Amino acid sequence: MTPMEIKVIAAFMALEGDIATYRFGSSAKKIVMNELKLSPASLSNFLKQLKDKKFIVEQEDKTSIWPILIPEDREQMYMFKLIREDEK
Repeated sequence: MTPMEIKVIAAFMALEGDIATYRFGSSAKKIVMNELKLSPASLSNFLKQLKDKKFIVEQEDKTSIWPILIPEDREQMYMFKLIREDEK
C-alpha cells in the first residue's frame, strides 16, 4: 500500500457511530475528502486501488473493509504475506 492509500483506509476505519454503519456512503466519503483534502476524483481513484488490492471488498451489496484489517478491542495481531506479481 502507498502512504496515501494507508491514510485513506485509516480515515474510513476511524469513522465511528452511525456514519460507520455505511462506511463508504456519500456522507462518509465527504468526511474523508475534507479530512484528507482530496477531490472526489482522487478519492475515487484511491478507493479503486484499494478494491483492486482487496483491502476494500464488496459483501452482500455493501462495500466494507477487509474484515481481517479491523482490529479487535482486546488484542491485535497481523500477518501479511507479500507476493511479487512477476513471481506468480
